[in-house]
Amino acid sequence: MISVQWNPERKQLRQFAAIWFPAFCACVGWMVGRKTGHWAGVEIAWAVCGVVAVAGFFHPPLIRPVFVGLILATFPIGWVVSHVLLGAIFYGVVTPIGLILRLTGHDPLLLKAPAGNSLWKTPVGKTDPASYLRQN
Repeated sequence: MISVQWNPERKQLRQFAAIWFPAFCACVGWMVGRKTGHWAGVEIAWAVCGVVAVAGFFHPPLIRPVFVGLILATFPIGWVVSHVLLGAIFYGVVTPIGLILRLTGHDPLLLKAPAGNSLWKTPVGKTDPASYLRQN
């Protein structure tokens, strides 16, 4: 089960400070600047994010609250999206295929009971005893 990581390792915090936090700030700043047109405020926010990222890279515990906060914000979104996608794939793809196979009488696992009195199925294949030594 996926859980929130309350105490991330220093290596993970350093990677977050060097890569993901600046990328996140750049994307959010670009979207805000493009939508509002206030690029001066965006540039100030980028500078603050840059200082926080550099400080977090050299002293990882400083960026831990930002990391945990973003994990707490995105964890429920990821949980819901993954469950919705899995449900949609199962009920939209797997279930219709199973229903079509059942309606057409296809039995790929040979689970239907045979018409006779016995459940024995005659083996098909080689009966040469030397073939038992070749496990391919």
